[in-house]
Amino acid sequence: MRARWLLAGMCASVGCSAFDGAVGGDVEDAGADAGSIPPVDAGAGADARSVPDGAVIWPENGHAYVVVVAPSPVAWTVAQDVAANMGGHLATIGSASENLFVWSVVRGTPGAFLEKHGPWLGGFQPADAGEPGEGWAWVTGEPWSFTAWGPSEPNDSRADEDFLKVYADTTDVTMYWDDGNRTTEDVVSFVVELE
Repeated sequence: MRARWLLAGMCASVGCSAFDGAVGGDVEDAGADAGSIPPVDAGAGADARSVPDGAVIWPENGHAYVVVVAPSPVAWTVAQDVAANMGGHLATIGSASENLFVWSVVRGTPGAFLEKHGPWLGGFQPADAGEPGEGWAWVTGEPWSFTAWGPSEPNDSRADEDFLKVYADTTDVTMYWDDGNRTTEDVVSFVVELE
């Protein structure tokens, strides 16, 4: 399904510069390959009427996850605003099993990567935190108890890399995390979690 519903009514409230030209249906909310993970199931804990097409429910928590792909780079702050307007938040990951589940959704989403740079997730580092690895938090306030940083990450290599994104090749077995600048030009998607 095209995400026309996602952008048409909210550009004025969240700012859609990252989606210039997209309000008409160019942005897709793509789910994973139907053969790799289960489809949305209202009996799994979430009401199927409240989740977008392409969302996949993780049975362990009943939350729905959907990858939104933009036609051009999208800032982390815009991604978070769009996620909130969808009734959710950027995805938070609390365990290795949730990381693998979200990876299966991300990996099966066409257009979610620009080279090895994948979608935004709901992690951020407050401005007053020590660089590069101190103070990381989730947008929901839940404990930052699990990490899946890639080798030498976080590294704050471009300065102000205070936002969490996926960094991996779609052939990788697991999903690694990377710290990114909120306006980085290499992220074209984000994972929304709907509780």
